[in-house]
Amino acid sequence: MKLNLKNKILLLAIIFSVIISGCTEEKKIEVDTRISNISTDSPSFQEKSNEGSTNLTSSSEQDGENMTEFTPEFTLESFTWIYHRDNDNINPRPLFNWDDAPGNDSDILRDYLRKIYGDEFQSGGVNITLISNDSALLSFGQGGGMRLPVKEINGNYIVYDVFYLQGHDISEKRYAVYNLSIKNNGSETYRFMLSKLRLNSGTGSSIPASINVISKYPYEGIPFDEIRLGDVSLLPGQITKGYAVFNVDSMYNSSFLLMYNSKPVSLPSFENSVLSIEKADLFDYSTAMGRPPYWVSDNFGLPDKYSGDTYDPAQLYTDVVGLYSPIWSNWANRSVVEFFKKLDLKELNNIKGDYDLPATYSTYALKVIPGKNISIHPGNPVFITGENNEELIKNDYYSEIAISDNSTFKRFHDNFTGEMNFSNATLIKIDFDNNYGWSMGSRINLNDQVVVLNETGNMVFIGFHYGHFLS
Repeated sequence: MKLNLKNKILLLAIIFSVIISGCTEEKKIEVDTRISNISTDSPSFQEKSNEGSTNLTSSSEQDGENMTEFTPEFTLESFTWIYHRDNDNINPRPLFNWDDAPGNDSDILRDYLRKIYGDEFQSGGVNITLISNDSALLSFGQGGGMRLPVKEINGNYIVYDVFYLQGHDISEKRYAVYNLSIKNNGSETYRFMLSKLRLNSGTGSSIPASINVISKYPYEGIPFDEIRLGDVSLLPGQITKGYAVFNVDSMYNSSFLLMYNSKPVSLPSFENSVLSIEKADLFDYSTAMGRPPYWVSDNFGLPDKYSGDTYDPAQLYTDVVGLYSPIWSNWANRSVVEFFKKLDLKELNNIKGDYDLPATYSTYALKVIPGKNISIHPGNPVFITGENNEELIKNDYYSEIAISDNSTFKRFHDNFTGEMNFSNATLIKIDFDNNYGWSMGSRINLNDQVVVLNETGNMVFIGFHYGHFLS
């Protein structure tokens, strides 16, 4: 059953009771009703862009206008489409102004907390400690505690109510990530300007997004093993590499048109990259893995008819165990992502009231690396390298592998042997991360897949790895 507040607070205390003293700063706290109307959609609370720049050589050129008719040579190293959704509350409830406080363990602080969180704060020893720029530790009683979020607004640190961080509404975001190689094939030094890149996605034009946009994602290596593009001066023949992220409103699309200095950027491999992503996104992996897409846990004491692998776990769309439906994904594609979107929204809407809602978020990323001579080396982990023996993807452990002879798939479980080589092949990395629940009770899905398409576009190699977790 769902943990009550008292038990949840006691469990949170186990996590946050040990704080490194050198990383803490104790300050007084004051209840300030004047900040009750502060919201995260105010201009002062918006994320700041961290555009930055990088110079390889010194330059006196005027922002790329020294050769107005010249366009450098662009090569698409990889393309990634990212879908992200969450139910983060855009207007979380503020609690305290961090400065100007009468003192820790004061009657004002204790009485106010008791009104919000109950009798847990009736006893003494109520203290709050700033442990980072975005987090505070609230401790009380005999080892109790919880972590509270903090935001800086106009030089003031505002502490927010942890139980109002989530809402009933789910927001969705989509990103297109171009990892590019840019070469100055002219005869003079050329100034590349990131701000001059544009993406026309059919529904509008967007400029490169801030690096802060991608720092939120659970997987730090998806898909950002590369560096971010920045402003740079290129000598003749010199090359710079990096990625640019664009906010988009639609699925990946071959009509996406990258522009630089109001000129279309020629990327010959882009259309094939989109076709490859679509094939991987829509493929029914049960034919390769030999398992349906969903697994229903039997750890909840469910009848046998509800547990095991299944194509249709719809009978568990209701909250049968009080926390969440015990459903996990064996593999991921678009239909699986849509299933969990509907499941999470259904279970979220079954909860009435706005207090202590579960958090739900999903990140689904498909990264394509086109036109490579690929070698697959057996082992644990499996290594996938390019023609110069560079590692094309990292963390390549796959517990299940399927190899196709263009008619059927042969399956391996940690016993794949024999190196495989493919010319002019396409590599696709698929990652799906789905969470639903509370800090001390969540259903967590992790799926990591790799797909190799040969020169004719047939799937010849698929690796699977998945994680099913309860917290």
